[in-house]
Amino acid sequence: MKKLTTILAALAVLLLAQGCTGKNRTPQLVLLGEGTCQDTTTGQVWQSTKSATPLASLEEAHAYIARLNQEGTAKGWRLPTAAELYELNDLFGRHLNGPCLMNLKGHFWTGEPSGEGMVGSFEPGATCDPGEQYTPRTGGGYVRAVRP
Repeated sequence: MKKLTTILAALAVLLLAQGCTGKNRTPQLVLLGEGTCQDTTTGQVWQSTKSATPLASLEEAHAYIARLNQEGTAKGWRLPTAAELYELNDLFGRHLNGPCLMNLKGHFWTGEPSGEGMVGSFEPGATCDPGEQYTPRTGGGYVRAVRP
């Protein structure tokens, strides 16, 4: 009986670990090319790269977005809200990013519909459901643009 209990416990751990790694799950991000990935649930398109260097102010972050909209073929880029950035991080935490690879490390600028913006980062959790929390920071941050 003790051996059966041990075997059942080991199987439960294996099944839970498989769910945690995201195997057999349908990816929610698809690679579009030209440095972009699309969230198949929201329809949002994300830059797969972040700004090359941290930007010191919200004004610099907005100027970066304005350059993307002027120089690129796609228009409508903007700063993501903190909630949108959380959702993006959560997709990676649940291994639903599919072929889309993004460097999520660092502090990132957010922009709220009210016009306010802040820089911060998400502190990852240690479990399958990371429960990350956005922590505002001082100083500069990267931009990862989103549209629409």
